[in-house]
Amino acid sequence: MPGATQSKSKSKGKSKSKSKSKKGKEKKSKSTGRSSDGKYEMNYETMSKIMKESISAERPAVMEWKPLLKWIRFDESVDNAAQYAFAPMRCRIAGSCHELVVVYLKPSDGGEVVTRLLKLARDPNEDNEYHFNTERQVSQYLSAIAACVNQIYHSRYDLCIWPVETVLFEYQDRRRWATVQAPFLPLNHNIFVKIEPNSGRPCVHDPVVGRYQHCFAAITRGLNLVRDWQGYGVSMDTFIQQCHVQSVSQALLQIRTRPRPEHTFVLVVIDPVLTTCNAHYETDNPTDFGVKALDEWLETHDCSRCRCSYFVRFLFSSTHN
Repeated sequence: MPGATQSKSKSKGKSKSKSKSKKGKEKKSKSTGRSSDGKYEMNYETMSKIMKESISAERPAVMEWKPLLKWIRFDESVDNAAQYAFAPMRCRIAGSCHELVVVYLKPSDGGEVVTRLLKLARDPNEDNEYHFNTERQVSQYLSAIAACVNQIYHSRYDLCIWPVETVLFEYQDRRRWATVQAPFLPLNHNIFVKIEPNSGRPCVHDPVVGRYQHCFAAITRGLNLVRDWQGYGVSMDTFIQQCHVQSVSQALLQIRTRPRPEHTFVLVVIDPVLTTCNAHYETDNPTDFGVKALDEWLETHDCSRCRCSYFVRFLFSSTHN
């Protein structure tokens, strides 16, 4: 597909100066300055390998199942009697904000055991029910917009917000909230990224993603901006296959049914960050959130390059036909 292919070629054709800046950024990602950094592997490539090893390994014959106090699914159904077990991992891994753990979840209704990536907060201020429920609700909110856009604007691309669910469980002698997501690691894929402006130059600047970012901002009348568009672009038949393998039916509900899915591309947003126009005032963080972010996006976004007028033309023609 043009957008994904263009993004991939751009990432390969970087100048040496850009490569140096990227290397510096990767080094920075290994440490956040937290006192707990030494407990984790934080290099992104190494983390990915560790996750893939754990996810692809055969499940242990004997597992230590423990009770999940609450499992809030993407459709808001709640399982209060499910169980979980940790998958073997050769070391602990973490990003800047969350520790990542591979777990097995067993629903109480006797359904199949599923493999999920569990995210635990590293910051005590985020280690609470509100923070993780907000992550699930943001995913639900954006998935509704994605489903609407996919149905209205017919193109070679569909967009999917990969579902986020929430769990409460006993961990290290206290109750912890966390989010869980199905792994999405297809063999054949293109990486797409549209990182927020103040994080520096994106490693991939896909114009198709920029078009959708503008579309989402327009639908919310400029009150919301989706930042950190990170994920994978895959053919629709690969996407459907992954949804069945990982038991993620809620993701399938977002896309539009096509007669020849192999000719359609799906952009799967793994971990979207939603910025609201008033976050700047609520959090007193002028750099990372709110009005500042919206202003920065306006300065860096290029409607001509991203062909944002496609959505306007399509809506106008469909309204008058």
